[in-house]
Amino acid sequence: MSRSTTNIVKFGNLAASDELGSVLVRLMMACNDFSLARECFGMWRRPETRKQETRAASAQRYFLRLQISHVCEAMDIIDEIERSSKLRKAVEAADAQTQASFNELKALKKSPRYKAMKLIRNKVAFHYDPDWVSETIERVDKKRPDLRTTISMGEEALDWFFEPADLVEDALVVRKIFKVPQGADVRAETDKVLNALQEFAAVFGDFAGYFVKHHSV
Repeated sequence: MSRSTTNIVKFGNLAASDELGSVLVRLMMACNDFSLARECFGMWRRPETRKQETRAASAQRYFLRLQISHVCEAMDIIDEIERSSKLRKAVEAADAQTQASFNELKALKKSPRYKAMKLIRNKVAFHYDPDWVSETIERVDKKRPDLRTTISMGEEALDWFFEPADLVEDALVVRKIFKVPQGADVRAETDKVLNALQEFAAVFGDFAGYFVKHHSV
Protein backbone atom coordinates (compact mmCIF):
# COMPACT_ATOMS: atom_id res chain seq x y z
CA MET A 1 0.00 0.00 0.00
CA SER A 2 1.42 3.37 -1.01
CA ARG A 3 1.95 6.08 1.59
CA SER A 4 1.52 9.81 1.23
CA THR A 5 1.95 12.87 3.42
CA THR A 6 0.03 16.13 3.44
CA ASN A 7 1.19 19.52 4.71
CA ILE A 8 -0.70 22.78 5.11
CA VAL A 9 0.56 25.74 3.05
CA LYS A 10 -0.47 29.31 3.77
CA PHE A 11 -1.09 30.70 0.31
CA GLY A 12 -0.22 34.22 1.43
CA ASN A 13 3.36 33.09 2.04
CA LEU A 14 3.69 32.28 -1.66
CA ALA A 15 2.27 35.66 -2.66
CA ALA A 16 4.63 37.44 -0.28
CA SER A 17 7.68 35.64 -1.71
CA ASP A 18 7.44 37.41 -5.09
CA GLU A 19 10.13 35.87 -7.36
CA LEU A 20 10.53 32.78 -5.21
CA GLY A 21 6.77 32.33 -4.89
CA SER A 22 6.39 32.22 -8.67
CA VAL A 23 9.13 29.60 -8.97
CA LEU A 24 7.62 27.48 -6.20
CA VAL A 25 4.18 27.48 -7.82
CA ARG A 26 5.58 26.67 -11.26
CA LEU A 27 7.53 23.77 -9.78
CA MET A 28 4.26 22.55 -8.26
CA MET A 29 2.51 22.93 -11.62
CA ALA A 30 5.20 20.87 -13.34
CA CYS A 31 4.90 18.10 -10.73
CA ASN A 32 1.10 18.05 -11.04
CA ASP A 33 1.19 17.89 -14.84
CA PHE A 34 3.88 15.23 -14.98
CA SER A 35 2.09 13.00 -12.48
CA LEU A 36 -1.10 13.04 -14.58
CA ALA A 37 0.76 12.35 -17.82
CA ARG A 38 2.65 9.50 -16.17
CA GLU A 39 -0.55 7.98 -14.80
CA CYS A 40 -2.23 8.13 -18.21
CA PHE A 41 0.81 6.53 -19.83
CA GLY A 42 0.48 3.63 -17.40
CA MET A 43 -3.24 3.29 -18.09
CA TRP A 44 -2.63 3.00 -21.84
CA ARG A 45 -0.12 0.22 -21.21
CA ARG A 46 -3.09 -1.76 -19.88
CA PRO A 47 -5.84 -1.30 -22.52
CA GLU A 48 -9.19 -2.74 -21.47
CA THR A 49 -11.13 -2.79 -24.75
CA ARG A 50 -10.44 -3.78 -28.34
CA LYS A 51 -10.75 -0.15 -29.41
CA GLN A 52 -8.20 0.92 -26.78
CA GLU A 53 -5.85 -1.86 -27.91
CA THR A 54 -5.98 -0.44 -31.43
CA ARG A 55 -4.86 3.00 -30.22
CA ALA A 56 -2.62 1.88 -27.34
CA ALA A 57 0.75 2.27 -29.11
CA SER A 58 -0.14 5.76 -30.33
CA ALA A 59 -1.44 6.77 -26.92
CA GLN A 60 1.69 5.55 -25.16
CA ARG A 61 3.88 7.57 -27.50
CA TYR A 62 1.66 10.60 -26.96
CA PHE A 63 1.84 10.44 -23.17
CA LEU A 64 5.57 9.72 -23.36
CA ARG A 65 5.96 12.89 -25.45
CA LEU A 66 3.80 14.76 -22.96
CA GLN A 67 5.89 13.63 -19.99
CA ILE A 68 9.06 14.60 -21.81
CA SER A 69 7.62 18.03 -22.61
CA HIS A 70 6.66 18.67 -18.99
CA VAL A 71 10.13 17.64 -17.82
CA CYS A 72 11.78 19.96 -20.36
CA GLU A 73 9.54 22.86 -19.36
CA ALA A 74 10.36 22.17 -15.72
CA MET A 75 14.07 22.02 -16.43
CA ASP A 76 13.85 25.56 -17.82
CA ILE A 77 12.99 26.61 -14.25
CA ILE A 78 16.33 25.15 -13.16
CA ASP A 79 18.04 27.53 -15.60
CA GLU A 80 16.05 30.40 -14.11
CA ILE A 81 17.21 29.49 -10.61
CA GLU A 82 20.82 29.37 -11.76
CA ARG A 83 20.57 32.87 -13.24
CA SER A 84 19.21 34.47 -10.07
CA SER A 85 21.41 35.04 -7.00
CA LYS A 86 18.28 35.28 -4.84
CA LEU A 87 16.98 31.92 -6.06
CA ARG A 88 20.39 30.26 -5.72
CA LYS A 89 20.49 31.41 -2.12
CA ALA A 90 17.05 29.85 -1.64
CA VAL A 91 18.48 26.52 -2.82
CA GLU A 92 21.48 26.91 -0.52
CA ALA A 93 19.10 27.48 2.38
CA ALA A 94 17.48 24.09 1.83
CA ASP A 95 18.78 20.77 3.16
CA ALA A 96 21.81 18.97 1.73
CA GLN A 97 19.79 16.38 -0.22
CA THR A 98 17.76 19.11 -1.97
CA GLN A 99 20.98 20.87 -2.94
CA ALA A 100 22.44 17.57 -4.21
CA SER A 101 19.33 16.96 -6.33
CA PHE A 102 19.62 20.45 -7.80
CA ASN A 103 23.26 19.82 -8.75
CA GLU A 104 22.32 16.46 -10.27
CA LEU A 105 19.68 18.16 -12.41
CA LYS A 106 22.30 20.59 -13.71
CA ALA A 107 24.47 17.63 -14.69
CA LEU A 108 21.59 15.76 -16.35
CA LYS A 109 20.86 18.80 -18.51
CA LYS A 110 24.17 18.18 -20.30
CA SER A 111 23.40 14.56 -21.20
CA PRO A 112 22.62 13.30 -24.74
CA ARG A 113 19.27 11.97 -23.50
CA TYR A 114 18.21 15.44 -22.45
CA LYS A 115 19.14 16.83 -25.84
CA ALA A 116 16.90 14.18 -27.44
CA MET A 117 14.09 15.10 -25.06
CA LYS A 118 14.36 18.76 -26.04
CA LEU A 119 14.14 17.79 -29.71
CA ILE A 120 10.90 15.97 -28.98
CA ARG A 121 9.46 18.95 -27.13
CA ASN A 122 10.52 21.42 -29.81
CA LYS A 123 9.90 19.39 -32.96
CA VAL A 124 7.18 16.83 -32.29
CA ALA A 125 5.29 17.21 -29.03
CA PHE A 126 3.25 20.31 -29.86
CA HIS A 127 4.87 22.19 -32.71
CA TYR A 128 4.63 19.70 -35.61
CA ASP A 129 7.79 21.00 -37.26
CA PRO A 130 7.06 21.32 -41.01
CA ASP A 131 10.60 20.57 -42.21
CA TRP A 132 10.96 17.44 -40.11
CA VAL A 133 7.52 16.19 -41.13
CA SER A 134 8.21 16.78 -44.83
CA GLU A 135 11.56 15.01 -44.62
CA THR A 136 9.98 12.05 -42.84
CA ILE A 137 7.14 11.78 -45.37
CA GLU A 138 9.71 11.54 -48.16
CA ARG A 139 11.77 8.99 -46.24
CA VAL A 140 8.78 6.74 -45.50
CA ASP A 141 7.50 7.01 -49.07
CA LYS A 142 10.90 6.15 -50.54
CA LYS A 143 11.14 3.08 -48.36
CA ARG A 144 7.53 1.94 -48.88
CA PRO A 145 6.33 3.43 -52.21
CA ASP A 146 3.24 1.20 -52.39
CA LEU A 147 2.13 1.81 -48.81
CA ARG A 148 -1.63 2.03 -48.21
CA THR A 149 -2.92 3.63 -45.01
CA THR A 150 -6.30 4.43 -43.46
CA ILE A 151 -8.21 7.32 -41.95
CA SER A 152 -11.15 6.68 -39.63
CA MET A 153 -13.83 8.93 -38.18
CA GLY A 154 -16.86 8.17 -36.04
CA GLU A 155 -19.04 9.09 -33.10
CA GLU A 156 -16.49 8.40 -30.35
CA ALA A 157 -13.14 10.12 -29.82
CA LEU A 158 -11.12 6.94 -30.36
CA ASP A 159 -12.86 6.41 -33.71
CA TRP A 160 -10.93 9.39 -35.07
CA PHE A 161 -7.64 7.97 -36.23
CA PHE A 162 -5.39 9.11 -39.09
CA GLU A 163 -2.85 6.38 -39.75
CA PRO A 164 -0.56 8.45 -42.03
CA ALA A 165 0.09 10.90 -39.20
CA ASP A 166 0.72 8.01 -36.81
CA LEU A 167 3.29 6.50 -39.15
CA VAL A 168 5.11 9.81 -39.59
CA GLU A 169 5.09 10.54 -35.86
CA ASP A 170 6.43 7.06 -35.14
CA ALA A 171 9.20 7.50 -37.69
CA LEU A 172 10.07 10.90 -36.26
CA VAL A 173 10.25 9.92 -32.62
CA VAL A 174 11.34 6.30 -32.77
CA ARG A 175 13.68 6.39 -35.75
CA LYS A 176 14.93 9.96 -36.15
CA ILE A 177 15.21 11.12 -32.54
CA PHE A 178 15.58 7.92 -30.50
CA LYS A 179 17.46 6.27 -33.41
CA VAL A 180 15.87 2.87 -32.82
CA PRO A 181 17.20 0.57 -35.59
CA GLN A 182 14.88 -1.28 -37.95
CA GLY A 183 14.04 -4.73 -36.64
CA ALA A 184 14.59 -3.79 -33.00
CA ASP A 185 11.91 -4.32 -30.36
CA VAL A 186 10.31 -0.87 -30.30
CA ARG A 187 8.73 -1.37 -26.90
CA ALA A 188 12.05 -2.48 -25.39
CA GLU A 189 13.82 0.52 -26.91
CA THR A 190 11.03 2.84 -25.77
CA ASP A 191 11.41 1.43 -22.26
CA LYS A 192 15.06 2.55 -22.31
CA VAL A 193 13.94 6.08 -23.09
CA LEU A 194 11.24 5.80 -20.44
CA ASN A 195 13.82 4.72 -17.86
CA ALA A 196 15.96 7.76 -18.68
CA LEU A 197 12.87 9.96 -18.41
CA GLN A 198 11.99 8.46 -15.05
CA GLU A 199 15.51 9.27 -13.83
CA PHE A 200 14.97 12.92 -14.75
CA ALA A 201 11.53 12.92 -13.19
CA ALA A 202 12.70 11.26 -9.97
CA VAL A 203 15.54 13.72 -9.43
CA PHE A 204 13.35 16.66 -10.39
CA GLY A 205 10.55 15.49 -8.10
CA ASP A 206 12.98 15.05 -5.22
CA PHE A 207 14.35 18.56 -5.71
CA ALA A 208 11.02 20.27 -6.38
CA GLY A 209 9.13 18.53 -3.59
CA TYR A 210 11.54 19.28 -0.80
CA PHE A 211 12.51 22.71 -2.11
CA VAL A 212 8.84 23.68 -2.21
CA LYS A 213 8.22 22.17 1.23
CA HIS A 214 11.20 23.99 2.76
CA HIS A 215 10.06 27.39 1.55
CA SER A 216 6.27 27.13 1.75
CA VAL A 217 5.34 25.00 4.77
